[in-house]
Amino acid sequence: MVLKEENIREDMELLSKYTSCVRTYSTVGQELVPKVAKELGMQVLMGIWIGKEEKQAVAEIATLKELAKQYDCSSVGLKE
Repeated sequence: MVLKEENIREDMELLSKYTSCVRTYSTVGQELVPKVAKELGMQVLMGIWIGKEEKQAVAEIATLKELAKQYDCSSVGLKE
């Protein structure tokens, strides 16, 4: 499930009134969160969901690394 940027932006604009940082617990469907947060001057602590499926976990890690590089966001519990 990929969320539309307009929906993410609407939610992030509301959140920005109360906080300057958001935390995610997965990259699935959240790929645009760092982009929108950066545009709004917010920080993102990106997390990933590690379940039983190794393939999905590897994909989450790869996506997190790419998003962290692209948008200069903090990754939670990920060492290079």
